[in-house]
Amino acid sequence: MKSKPAAQALITVLALVLAAIVAAACGGDGDGEALTVEQYFRRLETLKTQFEGQPEPLARFEGLPEADIIEQLPEIFAQHIAAFEAFNDGLADLDPPAEAEELHQEALDAFEDALTAYGEVEDKLDDVESFADVEQLFSQGDAAAAEARLDQVCLDAEQLAAENGIDIDLNCEDEE
Repeated sequence: MKSKPAAQALITVLALVLAAIVAAACGGDGDGEALTVEQYFRRLETLKTQFEGQPEPLARFEGLPEADIIEQLPEIFAQHIAAFEAFNDGLADLDPPAEAEELHQEALDAFEDALTAYGEVEDKLDDVESFADVEQLFSQGDAAAAEARLDQVCLDAEQLAAENGIDIDLNCEDEE
């Protein structure tokens, strides 16, 4: 069954998007006051926990034929982009600690690039006919570069936390 591995690949791609959202949602409380590094990463951990507690929208695809899944992808991906935008907006309102300012700005820049790339993917989802088409949209060009950049921001956040004696696992995707 070729469609099952393709469906798993699609779910993995969308999970990367969600993980990237969580990884970049680090920091302040929106009141203009910078958090300490410890507070910054504890806030991230809280956001990650809240996000992971949400229902998995792709679960409803379990056992459906590929054509049915493909038909519903534009709607599901639009929901992911909306969540992505909401986290990005929240991130933009935060005031990170001095130790995380560079990382914070890199996350903002990476998210802007990703939003642009994912908007382009979203525009093309109505034209896909198979999981292979979807995988191609995510594995080439701007979308792939945006995901790689978000993954690097996530890894950099974990490294900064570790350098400051903070134990946190953001489940970053490490390129192998």
